[in-house]
Amino acid sequence: MIVLARKRLVPAWARFGAGVNKFRTQRGMTREQLAARIPISGGHMGQIIKGTAKCSRDVAEKLDKVLGAGGEIISAWERWVDLSGDVRPYAEFSELEGEGDALRALDTLWVYGLLQTEDYARSLLPTPAAVERRMARQKRVFENPNPPKIFTIMDESVLHRMGGSPYIMREQLEFLHEAAKWPNVCLQIMPWRNYGSLSVTGSFSLVTRDLNTAAFLDNQDTGETSLSPEVIGPLLETFATLQAQALNIEDSQNLISETRMHVWS
Repeated sequence: MIVLARKRLVPAWARFGAGVNKFRTQRGMTREQLAARIPISGGHMGQIIKGTAKCSRDVAEKLDKVLGAGGEIISAWERWVDLSGDVRPYAEFSELEGEGDALRALDTLWVYGLLQTEDYARSLLPTPAAVERRMARQKRVFENPNPPKIFTIMDESVLHRMGGSPYIMREQLEFLHEAAKWPNVCLQIMPWRNYGSLSVTGSFSLVTRDLNTAAFLDNQDTGETSLSPEVIGPLLETFATLQAQALNIEDSQNLISETRMHVWS
């Protein structure tokens, strides 16, 4: 007996699928009728609408034309499907992140993604498309009419680990120094230390919305988005402990400025 693995729902794809379904309903078409016009199978159409299958651009363009969406379906595809192709399986968390009330992030290797300059991001990411997605992610968060409160802790080593060139690092640290003054950003630097006693094995991010929290655990291989309370609870506790042990906001700003001048001059 062969057991088929259940396809995983991706929130960004589901957002796109909901838009397609809205136009389908308005046109009074069944899923099978719409699928036949593309043409694709009725099952695949159902998966696109549910958000368990990725829609190709070609299919999105055909859907837009058949449903008379006037480009709205194509625009939705560009936002929710094309830009969901983040490096590593970050798409689900990225979708939640864009609508969160509060973001918490611990970064032990590199500058927090939402606070990276484009040149710094380009020095780390493998393709121009990946850089575009990171910049779009920043835009989605910071141009939100009600941007989330961001709490970020970065290991002091992040300030010393070169991304690209000394010039890029000076520019990046200058940007961090300014970002630390933004009203919705709480940026703290953790001095050189051993995290072993706190069971910190790598970077992680948390997003909270309406008291519900999701986590993204970064690692060298894939990364993982989790909604499990058993995972999130200890991470929240660890983050709170790190906040108490990290430099305060003013001292963190001073350390960033000093590192920029003395290390990357």
